[in-house]
Amino acid sequence: MTQDVMNQKTHPKSVDRQSGERLRTLLHECSISPMAFSEFLNVSPQCLNNWFMRGVPKRRIAEIAGLMSVNDVWLATGAVPALIVASQKQKCSTR
Repeated sequence: MTQDVMNQKTHPKSVDRQSGERLRTLLHECSISPMAFSEFLNVSPQCLNNWFMRGVPKRRIAEIAGLMSVNDVWLATGAVPALIVASQKQKCSTR
């Protein structure tokens, strides 16, 4: 059984574990602290850390992708281009 299959069985409400790592990287690239982002989303820092480790919950993917101006399919799966806006600088400067 592959790790992805095991992940879906143990965490069916999350997309995949890599979605959490993509979110962590995105926050870092935009100079947004995990603490500030967790406060903005009204979730505990521990909850956000769980997302980093276990994957972003499916029900939060579209919301977070919209806030960060990235493609929700990219955040969920890593497929397709990440950015919706023209450049990384524009994306981060709007935050």
